Amino acid sequence: MDKDGFEANDISMGRLPQNLKERFQLVEVDDPRVAIALFHIDTDGFGPGMKPLTYNEVRIPCLKKEGEKTNKIVKEHKVQWQTYGCSIMMDKWTAKNEKVIINVLVNSPRGSVFLESYDASDSSTNSNKMFNLFEKTLLKIGKENVVQIVIDNASENKKAGDILKGVFLKHFWTPCVAHCINFDVWSHFQAIKIHSYFSQRPLLLNITRRYTNQRNLGKSVKTRFTTAIMTLHSFYLQKKNLRTLFMSTGWSKIIYAKEALGEEVASYIVGPYFLNDTVQALKVCNPLLTVLRLVDGERKPPMGYIYEAMDRAKEAIKKAFDKDKRKYESF
Repeated sequence: MDKDGFEANDISMGRLPQNLKERFQLVEVDDPRVAIALFHIDTDGFGPGMKPLTYNEVRIPCLKKEGEKTNKIVKEHKVQWQTYGCSIMMDKWTAKNEKVIINVLVNSPRGSVFLESYDASDSSTNSNKMFNLFEKTLLKIGKENVVQIVIDNASENKKAGDILKGVFLKHFWTPCVAHCINFDVWSHFQAIKIHSYFSQRPLLLNITRRYTNQRNLGKSVKTRFTTAIMTLHSFYLQKKNLRTLFMSTGWSKIIYAKEALGEEVASYIVGPYFLNDTVQALKVCNPLLTVLRLVDGERKPPMGYIYEAMDRAKEAIKKAFDKDKRKYESF
């Protein structure tokens, strides 16, 4: 193998501890054959010159090369930021250790690129601290390059967005489309809230299978909203079986039947409103699901299509309710 071939193979091996989020000690093994197996590298035809990387080779030169490659990619994106402008996207999530992490990404016609992460455990609910984070990121990228900051519409972010508009007059805060749809729809429909009751009780899901011909009610997919809608569709298809479950002696004997929330759920599903609420929720949510798929798609940036998609969703919702304004106005 020539020098370039060995170097390319070294890069492949050096990436494994990073891709698997493993420690660099992964390469500290006594038997080279074990190391090669761990790295899943095909050594056929490489000849006797093929050898696994050492701990220091992975930790220093390979990591340095990966850093240089990443910086080169970011520089290519920065050219687009300066030419066409960009949007800062902040994704807030909670880690297993209960820390609140905000991932910062930058979107432009070139695509999206990860910039950095912040530990926001002590600032995620403070509007002034969130504004400081907005400002810090804005200045780092260059305020002349930034069009908007996109983050969920939590109250502290709204306040921080208002401060932002007062300080940087040409910039504005935009709520995340997916978060807005999630919040609005979940607050409207009792049927969607029932989904949470089932999803948080695996034992109840197992018991339910006895009444649904072993069909699962839960449909775990990419987003929380989509999961809820797919599950609602299952509720609709299994409406008779669900009522049979909650009217059975088997339900009355399990621990969930004695919970206040369990009694409320059972009463709702057996009652007259469950079917109507489920149908209404599906009429509203199915068109919105199309919008979310556009937003979550990775083939092309959705910004140029999102407003038309929302208009089409509104028209589809009106049509589903026979254009009776009283039925869809609240949505």
